[in-house]
Amino acid sequence: MNEQTRYWAKRQRIKQLLLFTETGEGSCSLACTYCFLAKSGTRKVMARETLFRAIDFLREVAVSDPSLHFFGTEPLKQFHLIVAAREYAPDMPISLTTNGHLLNDERIRWLNENDVRIYVYSLDGGPEHNAARLDRKGNPSWPVVSENLKKLLATPQREWLTVRGTWYPSDYDLVSRFKALEDLGATSIQFVPVTDAPFDEKKVEEAYLALGEYYNWGWTPSRFINDLIKRCQDE
Repeated sequence: MNEQTRYWAKRQRIKQLLLFTETGEGSCSLACTYCFLAKSGTRKVMARETLFRAIDFLREVAVSDPSLHFFGTEPLKQFHLIVAAREYAPDMPISLTTNGHLLNDERIRWLNENDVRIYVYSLDGGPEHNAARLDRKGNPSWPVVSENLKKLLATPQREWLTVRGTWYPSDYDLVSRFKALEDLGATSIQFVPVTDAPFDEKKVEEAYLALGEYYNWGWTPSRFINDLIKRCQDE
């Protein structure tokens, strides 16, 4: 890292690195129809030496409590780098965002034993809502990822895990999305719309009103929606 990078990192009081361990064509185990990140460009994988230099850099510039978050494109494709990070930084908080497709019993056990936390688990709702999330052979991912989520939620990961769905305007039914994820055991749920998608504002309004009715206009499992409700109340 050059001196200018160090200067700005310290000035911005950087505490966490968001790590993309792989980019380009084939960098994700899924081939979601609304995703573009894993479908184009030259495939590149982070080297272990690059990971270690990044950790050293973070230790140097962080004022306090440095942490790592593995983000993508699907970090479990390069699981060995997560293992290497824990070995290189045994006391540093490490977390990740995942679609859960490459989880298994052994990896779940390792994550728990080594205090590596899954903060975000990508899932769009029940099987009908998850239709856009196919594996690279064109098969539905729901049977695998829903079962892996249930396994995760039976471990300490339940305390901090949020299930995050991508909302595309082919389906406005938020209620059944939330219900399907609650039925799997999720207690923290978030849905984020594809920002450049052609949403119908009236249908969006109706979807949120229906969700409000479903939760009797009280608190929901979504921190985003709860914060929105609180702001409306406060203002």
